[in-house]
Amino acid sequence: MCGKMTDLISRSINAASNLISEGRFDESEAVCRQILVVNESNPIAMRLLSCCLDRLGKFEESKKTLAEAERMAEGKAEVHNAMGIACMHARETASAMEHFGISAEIDQEAEDPRFNTASCLMMLGKPKEALAAFREAYSRSGSHKSIIGMACA
Repeated sequence: MCGKMTDLISRSINAASNLISEGRFDESEAVCRQILVVNESNPIAMRLLSCCLDRLGKFEESKKTLAEAERMAEGKAEVHNAMGIACMHARETASAMEHFGISAEIDQEAEDPRFNTASCLMMLGKPKEALAAFREAYSRSGSHKSIIGMACA
């Protein structure tokens, strides 16, 4: 896929995620379906679509879509991390934490899933646990974002 198309899909995924955060599930569903017209095997768009369908009461379709997204993400650390972010935007923190854990397990050296786990813990009002997770993230890369996270926790 060309760079411009990849950028458009990335921006569309961000838009769909933001629409979910705003409770605009019908609109996010439409954006996700458009992404899937162009890139039918995008597990992140499928995960977001599943969230929309669930919130709209379309439970069976949601479960099927989620299962397909999970199948596509299998073994791919970066996809699980991105799916965790999508779950976080949808306020599905348990699912987000699960995806971040899988991502961290697949890529033992990655900072992002650990940083995102810490961010989730902050959302849940667990600053002590978040601090430990930010420290773990920092130990992977020494990144300034993890230092800022530690300060916030």
